[in-house]
Amino acid sequence: MRYVNSFHSPRSLDPAVYSTDAEPVEYRGLLIVNRIKSTSARCFDVVKDGICIGQYAGPRGAREFVDTLLDRPRDFWAVRAMSKLEDARASYYAAKRAGLL
Repeated sequence: MRYVNSFHSPRSLDPAVYSTDAEPVEYRGLLIVNRIKSTSARCFDVVKDGICIGQYAGPRGAREFVDTLLDRPRDFWAVRAMSKLEDARASYYAAKRAGLL
């Protein structure tokens, strides 16, 4: 699975597009991807429309974020996530045109 990293910036070391073999789990219409699986670290990404809008250390945090996003859309974290989603759409379509997705 490949999806845009909305947290990427030109100065960051993380990739603009994530690629993983992890199987996503659908939760309330969004995808939760356990991108990093190791004994020392885990990362659960919340993906909407092919764009990562949240990163959490555990599955419960990812699910709670989705619940906040859908049940309390005016919450600070929900507004921030939707803003990142809108900002990342241009990056998503540029990556798609470039054949990265």
